[in-house]
Amino acid sequence: MHIKEYSLKLDVEQAEIFYSLEDVRGDGSMGFIYPDGSLHGLTYQDLLFLGTGAHKVSLDLSVPKNVGSEPIIDNEDDKLFDVFRFWLIVSRFHSYFSGQVFGNILLSFTPNNANRIVAMLNNEQIDDLRNYAKSFPASLTDREIDRKTDPLKYVVLCSGGYSPPVPEENLATIISMFQ
Repeated sequence: MHIKEYSLKLDVEQAEIFYSLEDVRGDGSMGFIYPDGSLHGLTYQDLLFLGTGAHKVSLDLSVPKNVGSEPIIDNEDDKLFDVFRFWLIVSRFHSYFSGQVFGNILLSFTPNNANRIVAMLNNEQIDDLRNYAKSFPASLTDREIDRKTDPLKYVVLCSGGYSPPVPEENLATIISMFQ
């Protein structure tokens, strides 16, 4: 048994709990714990009791982590939304290249996801979407021409390079909501 002190940050706003765990050197991990899971001896209920925020905890990492049963997502919109939500939560706890979060907003902003994404964004992110929408032609025909002449305008610089091109249906949804 080797117990060490850790900084544990939690977001318990959803059924699954997002965690970020770091030791004094900054080494650690992050991810989700689902209702039947545990984090190195802390049960899901223990994590719920601690609540959203930063906590100092003593843990024995030799006690295995069990993330629990991740829900099955069989819908493409829900998969994209799940990725968006992960990066949004991560951005609350860590400094990430802003393009990483914004790129995931754009790639997840399908017509079916638009309203639930907007509901989770802060005012700065909504302003970013508004400014992004204003940088594009309103008509599809003009965007098709623009996409050929300036393809980098349709991707976002992320920590690992450029994002995939923003799908036209996402761009059209953003423009219709924010232009």
